[in-house]
Amino acid sequence: MDFLQAFESMESWVERIAQRIPGYAGYKAREKRREADKLLRTTLAQRLKEQVQRLTDIQRRLLSSGGIRWLDEVETVITRLQAAADKIRTASYGYAGLFDAVKVNEAQLKRLYEFDAALVDVVERIARAIDDLEAALGTPDVGAILARVQRLAQDLLTTFEHRKDVLLQVDATSDEDVQTVEAAPPPSDEDVSPQDETSKDTASNAEDDEDSLEDA
Repeated sequence: MDFLQAFESMESWVERIAQRIPGYAGYKAREKRREADKLLRTTLAQRLKEQVQRLTDIQRRLLSSGGIRWLDEVETVITRLQAAADKIRTASYGYAGLFDAVKVNEAQLKRLYEFDAALVDVVERIARAIDDLEAALGTPDVGAILARVQRLAQDLLTTFEHRKDVLLQVDATSDEDVQTVEAAPPPSDEDVSPQDETSKDTASNAEDDEDSLEDA
């Protein structure tokens, strides 16, 4: 894949995610990376919060329609989704990895975009599963759908952890590192090894011997 193809591929990933997360601009520009990460996380956390509210409403409907047997399972799902929303919303990465890198290679960017898209996808699947749950109230399918939502909640947390690993493991070359390399001073006398000093002494003695021979 040449540079143009790689660029178009990255742009395609960003566009696909931006269609589902309005304002998302990706991580190419260093000064926009934190903004893109925060936008993604806050949007997903808000969408999960909306699903928690839907489940709370379903819980009330079950209570009034004789579905008491499902209340504990619904509560478990609510707790998991709320925990996932809180974890995604409050994640903090400091200045490591992606946020400290001057440049990020295309392969690393692609992996990050893949995980971002996967997170969006899982949250959307959770919403569709809760649609199915609402439609299944009063039927024997409620238990199976609740189990599906629980699995999706776990998939969401697992995907988020994998994304965090990729984000923090991005090869980073900071501006400070670059400046330090460029501004490195010449070695001082203290930096010269004993072997170098011995070499200097040997060379000096050889010059003295030559001068003695000439004088003779």
